[in-house]
Amino acid sequence: MSTAEVLNLGGKIYEGKTKELLDKPGRVLLQSEDQITAGNAARKNHLEGKAPISTKVTSRIRQLLQKAGTQTAFTKKCGETAFTAPQREMIPTEWIFSQKEPCCEGGGISFIHQK
Repeated sequence: MSTAEVLNLGGKIYEGKTKELLDKPGRVLLQSEDQITAGNAARKNHLEGKAPISTKVTSRIRQLLQKAGTQTAFTKKCGETAFTAPQREMIPTEWIFSQKEPCCEGGGISFIHQK
């Protein structure tokens, strides 16, 4: 039996640069990939072990935000590389870490809202 069958998943809703969104009754499953990108995906590389780290960080940040009273699109972590969230309309945003950020010694984080 496949993972999709065990988790009662439907089809793929969306595939981004580093995640896939799969339909799950009443919510979605966000599946991280071992993929890193740069230059709006002009450069792509496989990075073994990135998916579990990304999922762990994303899940923990969202749990901390929820604990502080901020609503997030996070229900629970599902395994090492995925988490579930309520199915909602996506606001296209991107967080970028750059070691070359001139304003911050050692790098910085940028937030981009895409229309």
